[in-house]
Amino acid sequence: MFESPLLSILKDVSRVVRSVSLGFLILLLVSCTLQTRTEKTHVLPLSTMHLTSPAFDSNGPIPSRSTCDGEGERPPLLIGDVPPLAKSLALYVLDPDAPMGTFVHWVAWNIPPQTTQIHGEESFPGMEGKNSVGKTGYMGPCPPSGVHHYHFTLFALDTMLDLPPTTGKAELLAAIEGHELVRAELVGWYQRMR
Repeated sequence: MFESPLLSILKDVSRVVRSVSLGFLILLLVSCTLQTRTEKTHVLPLSTMHLTSPAFDSNGPIPSRSTCDGEGERPPLLIGDVPPLAKSLALYVLDPDAPMGTFVHWVAWNIPPQTTQIHGEESFPGMEGKNSVGKTGYMGPCPPSGVHHYHFTLFALDTMLDLPPTTGKAELLAAIEGHELVRAELVGWYQRMR
């Protein structure tokens, strides 16, 4: 049977298209599998990392020495069970009860993951950023009225952060996105005695 040159070319093109399509599907499948495996490497089992303070119990009153009614020094913090894959820790302290919206009392990052204690009177082992009044470092609770709650949130990260000293909470959260391994929280409260 005689085949025209055009029909022969069309059959060859059809074979090539099928081969390319099959190759593309295989490449797509392999790519999805690799992406899924990569994503799974960042999923860690539940961690028991914890954050506590010898100065106050969880959901207990923060001592006045760590507030505007005292010396305003950082409360001592104890850190435990940091995941072994952590490259650094980050921390912030928020007051969600503030009348003008959440008030940021402290922003910190690049705390070495082997840190087990942060003492109020000692030098800080990481970098500190800006609080809600634009000052660097810890600002003690100073609620204008009533009881306010203070959320100390610690993040274990799979990287070090390259952030300027002007960093605030929003910039910190943007920088840690996709790098958080686990977090721990300690909540204390304070009410001024007038």
